Amino acid sequence: MDSVDKNSKIIGLLNDALKAEFSAIQQYWLHGLTLKHWGFHKIGQLFIDESVEERAHVNKIAKRILQLGGYPKFDAIDKVSIGEDIVEMLNYNLTFEQNTIIQYRNSIHEISSQHDYTTADMLTDILIEEEGHKEWLQSQLRIIAEIGVAQYLVENMHSEE
Repeated sequence: MDSVDKNSKIIGLLNDALKAEFSAIQQYWLHGLTLKHWGFHKIGQLFIDESVEERAHVNKIAKRILQLGGYPKFDAIDKVSIGEDIVEMLNYNLTFEQNTIIQYRNSIHEISSQHDYTTADMLTDILIEEEGHKEWLQSQLRIIAEIGVAQYLVENMHSEE
């Protein structure tokens, strides 16, 4: 496979990652705004902060696509799942993160097989952050299971400012 074909394949995988990241931004952002509107400022701000972190991922991926001679596709987004309550939101975000983790692992494997270790390392760094998001979402669901939704929401009404 020549370098143009190799880069084309890698750029395609990176554009798929962009699509996932743009979708995550939208989902976290809308959940955050909704929660803040409902008065749950602390957890709402955490979701908004998460959308900002996802934007940082977009920036890294887009820069790498440009370095490889491609063009980042900013016009694609996956289906965004909007929860109607905090448990649904957490579960939708958890499912999204789990799917994204699988996508990143597959992409890292494919990109490593093409010997583009710079891109694989960048995606590995993002994967580590996504795994952290997954763990946090799982912990929030465990907390809700232990203390109940009502108590969880009371504890997330006000920001720590």
